[in-house]
Amino acid sequence: MIDLKRLFGQLDKTLLRDWFASYGVELDINWQKLPKSRAGPQIFNAWSELSIEQQQLLEPDLLEVNTLAHERGVRGVIDSARAVSVNLIPELEKYESPASKILHVMLRHRHFWTSVCRFIELDILMTKRFWHTYPGLPAQPIKDLKTRTASLGSEVAAHFKLLDGTGRVHKISHHVRAEVVDYFFIDLSSHMERKSAVVDAKDIQLQSLWPTFDVVYVFDQTTGELSLMAKGGRAITESLRAKFCRCMFDMAPPPIDEEQPPYQLGSLLMGNNQLPIEPFDGISEVIVQSLRFRVVGQGKRRFLLEGDPERGPRDVYEMIKQMFREDVVTESNLRVAGVKFKFIFRPDSGVPKRSVTFEVSYPRTNSFKEKPETIREIIHRCLRRWGIESAPAADAAVDLAA
Repeated sequence: MIDLKRLFGQLDKTLLRDWFASYGVELDINWQKLPKSRAGPQIFNAWSELSIEQQQLLEPDLLEVNTLAHERGVRGVIDSARAVSVNLIPELEKYESPASKILHVMLRHRHFWTSVCRFIELDILMTKRFWHTYPGLPAQPIKDLKTRTASLGSEVAAHFKLLDGTGRVHKISHHVRAEVVDYFFIDLSSHMERKSAVVDAKDIQLQSLWPTFDVVYVFDQTTGELSLMAKGGRAITESLRAKFCRCMFDMAPPPIDEEQPPYQLGSLLMGNNQLPIEPFDGISEVIVQSLRFRVVGQGKRRFLLEGDPERGPRDVYEMIKQMFREDVVTESNLRVAGVKFKFIFRPDSGVPKRSVTFEVSYPRTNSFKEKPETIREIIHRCLRRWGIESAPAADAAVDLAA
């Protein structure tokens, strides 16, 4: 749901007027006499007088602006525009709100807006649990890319068609980011659904719809690292990984240490991650002491940010906001390569140590192997809860069966 009164109040009035005009829509309102702030209700009242056909025409844009109206969205827009040689920073400096910055780009740069939205959506998804990362592919550009891309789309669609009858219709698109990172978006049809929908703004009818779902591959030419986003258990992701290796490099997938799958550290890039703890953990505080990053397209280069303990347990995230400049590197270019945690235990926890510090690094390295078993159990439990560590094979089999 969009709070239109709130959204209209956040948007620059001149920009909003020009956006309405771009669709040939005029509001019954005096834009010059609108107050500088708290004009949202007045604009919303004028909006309410529009016909339902006009509102349906405009609402998709408002939904996209509302979805991206935050700092991460603005950074993603700037970064995606740079990929097509457009520097947005001078244009956006005059706006105070993220919503106005997003609407400006939508209005003034329609020619690359669709790809911008797709990349930002991807950056957000890459912090979620459905991402799987695999090293070991050749660190080189993909040859005969057009033919191989079409083959990959057909094989992935055939996989889901055989698996559960989905994927009967598919579309694959390829994009390049930072010049050396290939993105493959595969949209696949799901099973038909019957939903009530507004028809021609006059009637509500029950309609048959085919929703879609995504499979996304990201390949870094400088490291040979493949990231895959797909819902499902290991049987599905391994089959999809094998198809990419065969279609793009005519090779079998590199072997994986089944006993120790890669750590998934993407969620640690987001400052609003919660890292929840339970009473039985015996932990009073979790401190992210440092984060080690690599930059997409920069090979094996790494850099480290270490927070000030006097500034709180999440000071490293304040450093991310303060030290990254949009014209140098943005969050969308970053991948977390390692993290240092400090667990502080409650006096009644039963743990012999007051605190414990340890590191976890991509793909499979940690520094807590020599800790006492009771502490290792707590660490493993927390890392699994946070989506950083995969569950043991027995638990994974249960999840897959469910």
